[in-house]
Amino acid sequence: MPPTPESGAGRSIPAHQLCDPAPSSGDSLREAMRRRHHSLSVFRRDAANNPSVEDVIGQAVHLASSVLHADRCGYAIRLEQGDGLLLHAGTGWEPGVVGRERLSAEPDSLGGYTLFLEKPVVVEDLRLFPQAGGDPVLSACGMTSALTAPVRGQRRPLGLLGVFSSKRRLFSPDDAEFLRGLANVVAAASYRSDWKRQMANPPAHHRTPPFDY
Repeated sequence: MPPTPESGAGRSIPAHQLCDPAPSSGDSLREAMRRRHHSLSVFRRDAANNPSVEDVIGQAVHLASSVLHADRCGYAIRLEQGDGLLLHAGTGWEPGVVGRERLSAEPDSLGGYTLFLEKPVVVEDLRLFPQAGGDPVLSACGMTSALTAPVRGQRRPLGLLGVFSSKRRLFSPDDAEFLRGLANVVAAASYRSDWKRQMANPPAHHRTPPFDY
């Protein structure tokens, strides 16, 4: 079993008994992809009925880490004040990093570059990636390869979901689409939560109903 994801508050986020869909050595590529798509479909369905955004984030981190066999996985939220990111949830990090470590959201950083492009970013070797210099935490913890995907918001990205490997690795287009799918579910859950909060305290102007991905 993969490590239990940590929240920004330092407590564990339950994975709700999500099974690890990582393929065994005897599985065919087609079967592995089928299991991957099934796990995403189940996650999307369950998230639509889960009122806790923190639970949805924790499940996304768990799935990203287990399915993509990542050494570290993190969900970073964009700070309201300034252009930085906060590592809000994750797995595989040293104690004290989750909930405290801040990352750059400037275009010369991996996080900022991902938010700017608004699509998944694959980095085979961070040492050769110009934007990696803006995130010294990644090099300091020995990560070599990365895959990141933005979590979309109504007006600007809410943050990003990322997986990292200590060994050099080229994440595939299927990997990128899977991570994008997880990020979209987190975005939809955040939107629904905001919409329900707004409806509980309705403003003077009209609010549109929540969307889904």
